[in-house]
Amino acid sequence: MIFINYAHEDVDAAIKINEELKKHGIITWFDRESLIPCQIFEAVIKQAIKKCDYFLCILSSRSVNKRGFVNKEIVQALNILDEYPDFNIFIIPIRLDNCLPSHDKINDIHWIDMYPNWREGIHKIFIAIEYNEKIKCTSNSRSKFTTNALIEGTLARETNFKCHRISAYRARLVEYAARCPELLDRGADLAKLESFVSSELKYLWITAPPLGW
Repeated sequence: MIFINYAHEDVDAAIKINEELKKHGIITWFDRESLIPCQIFEAVIKQAIKKCDYFLCILSSRSVNKRGFVNKEIVQALNILDEYPDFNIFIIPIRLDNCLPSHDKINDIHWIDMYPNWREGIHKIFIAIEYNEKIKCTSNSRSKFTTNALIEGTLARETNFKCHRISAYRARLVEYAARCPELLDRGADLAKLESFVSSELKYLWITAPPLGW
């Protein structure tokens, strides 16, 4: 799951990014859709950040110095980041314009610029996610993000591919995906599944890049 952090000044960009991620089969936590009426929103948001696989931080000159809850979310994510090895990706900072993040730790992360080319920025978000998921596969991490959202994302992206061999690979992915519930309880088989998905993703990206990217 990807938690989307944004200031209300940047809500239009947040909506667009949320739609892009969902279109590719990725589960998001976006307050406008994920908060249920009458929930204690601060507690729910803290729990969502704690459980998310990635924290996508939307930055702009309108919001980098803003005080309030959006900044509390960033601080919580930065504290979680300290628990990760340096080579793992957790926070994905994206810039809507030429702004300077106010947190030193975010300045240490190679951020993604959504300008001047929005599509290129979206592409880089997926590159970061897939790179990190391959690291998890290598370390035999039991990542539900890999086995669920990443497989679904691959199948969703297939509609944008033009390659005569895609159907065969899709059939194999569907076969493996159908076994996911069982595999989640069997670490050895799950590692094989993650390795398989990783190799298939590599093949698909090289053979037929997504339309328009």
